[in-house]
Amino acid sequence: MSRVIKETHALYEASERSIAIHASFIPEKQTTQGSSVLPEIHRTRIRARQVEADARAKLEQAEWELEQARFQISREEEDSKAGIQQAYEDAKQAGTAEGFAEGYETGRKSWAEEINKAGRVVQSSRVEKEAYLEASEGTILKLAMAVAERMLGKSVLQDETLWVDLVKQALNEVKKKKK
Repeated sequence: MSRVIKETHALYEASERSIAIHASFIPEKQTTQGSSVLPEIHRTRIRARQVEADARAKLEQAEWELEQARFQISREEEDSKAGIQQAYEDAKQAGTAEGFAEGYETGRKSWAEEINKAGRVVQSSRVEKEAYLEASEGTILKLAMAVAERMLGKSVLQDETLWVDLVKQALNEVKKKKK
């Protein structure tokens, strides 16, 4: 049972006390004018009962209004709590989505930078390889001529331009195959 209902129930039980007015025997007295006091007492009792009934009705109306106000406050409190909970859930979901998007973007940028670095390293390696091959071309030519002389058993220097062209062509073919 909620606190509001308990309090309302407790107040209602407490307000159910009643004051009983007991009729007691009052002997009829004669006034100096010779009129009876009894009709006056009877009218006073009737008036007292009317006042008591009016008071009871007003009390019941006030208790009903109080109960309605408490019920309304309770309902508004529950609605407010539900609204707060919904706002919390919405904010949590928005924060999670925002955090995910931010993390995704940060990760994407980080990997893009790493991929760019790797691309620059590969490009640098290719340039260095080409430079090394060009710088080593003379050494490779001498080595090829020495091998050919040993295989043929005679000097190949007679037509050096022919051999240089053949070695350059072989180097270019090797370069093309590796690409």
